[in-house]
Amino acid sequence: MKCIEDEIPFELPDGWAWSRLGTLFSTVTGSTPSTKDTSLYGDEYPFYKPTDLDAGFEVQSSEDTVSKKGYVNGRVLPEYSVLVTKGEEIKSSCYQHYTCVTRTFFTIFFF
Repeated sequence: MKCIEDEIPFELPDGWAWSRLGTLFSTVTGSTPSTKDTSLYGDEYPFYKPTDLDAGFEVQSSEDTVSKKGYVNGRVLPEYSVLVTKGEEIKSSCYQHYTCVTRTFFTIFFF
């Protein structure tokens, strides 16, 4: 990896520092549990879909939920993750407050 010192375009104010984005957060995609296995769905953990982001930037709940089995077998995201819908363009994003599982249509950033 190239040294960031070689890429600094201008000086920053005191107390600020340059950093590569990948050192600030992790990026993953969602993982939809199989709809053929009904035991993965229940009412225990939030399961976010793109339409849940219609509620605004700070999403507090999801329309669908998964069981403990679905949660454990899904890609569990930490609380305070930023969810962004994937596609040709960013259609919506949110800041969610609870650990959750999401559909495949998301890119997730967490710190």
